[in-house]
Amino acid sequence: KTLTQEQINEMSHFCRHHRQYWQRTAHVAGSLEKLPMHLMSKSFARASGKTTNNTAGWVCAQKRPALGLGKLGRFYRRLLDAYHWSTERRISTLPDYLLIVDDDTYVNVEWFQEYFRKFNSSIPRAEAGCLIMKPMHETGFSFPFGGLGLILSKGALHNLMIRPIYCNGIPVQDDVSSSVSHNQTNSTLTSFSASHVCQVLQHNSFGERPSFEEGMTLSDLMEAHANRDLYSQFPNWTMAKDPAAAPYCFHSDWINGLYLNYYFVANHITQFTQNDFFLKRPTYRTGWNLGMIYRKHEGVCRNNGIENCQAGSNITICHYVNDEEMKQLYQQSMSQ
Repeated sequence: KTLTQEQINEMSHFCRHHRQYWQRTAHVAGSLEKLPMHLMSKSFARASGKTTNNTAGWVCAQKRPALGLGKLGRFYRRLLDAYHWSTERRISTLPDYLLIVDDDTYVNVEWFQEYFRKFNSSIPRAEAGCLIMKPMHETGFSFPFGGLGLILSKGALHNLMIRPIYCNGIPVQDDVSSSVSHNQTNSTLTSFSASHVCQVLQHNSFGERPSFEEGMTLSDLMEAHANRDLYSQFPNWTMAKDPAAAPYCFHSDWINGLYLNYYFVANHITQFTQNDFFLKRPTYRTGWNLGMIYRKHEGVCRNNGIENCQAGSNITICHYVNDEEMKQLYQQSMSQ
């Protein structure tokens, strides 16, 4: 069923003005973290009319990455379950990296292989082509800008798509083992664990808990969460039977950032970069070595449109390009 512009306007207004659904803080790995949704929901779908003539398509597209990750996780599990392999061999069968980009994004595959070859893909790692860092005094939240890519290592894929979650019987408490040792040069915070995942589920920080069933993986949960609130049934959102079932007022980039960072899908960024400032911030799990947006656009974040991409000395990732422009970028990269 196609949404009308009037329905989209009503849904956007609802998401932006019913912020009582969202908690403001939660204890995450022993640290009191600001939760972003009570601030970020005020911008939901606000810019969609400016970015596309197909506003309904834009809104519906916000669920597709989560739905796609759920489907891909089932595919990997069926593939791995067909063989009675050890855990180590099952992990090694996953791809070294999963690269998630828009269909109007060019990636220099030769550069990608060369750049990521130096890292151990079995270590859980998430890297954004362009990481958007919201002002830390507001939310302390970061998320990948989808058009310029999200890269997940084999270890992160295992946490996201393969490891089942069972919370019955698991005591949920702040994980004291997550405290940071400032005497270590490369200190990292708590990694992915059942106790931490169940703790985050109990907090229900962004309305995901009602979608959870025992034995799900995180990618299953992302899919079920996205499927729960159908946009075509928007009038029923305001009469939710379960107060914990906050409506699905998410941009796809936000939902990727929320699950990756709060569920510790990847190891803490201090394992991959020297920056002591983030040692006390356990939810920073997505790296920005390729580019970031904080006060200004840096690195790959400037690569929007072929003119900007060709201006650099090395073509890596480029967003907002068509198929002919992709051919031009490929030919130029091969001549460098």
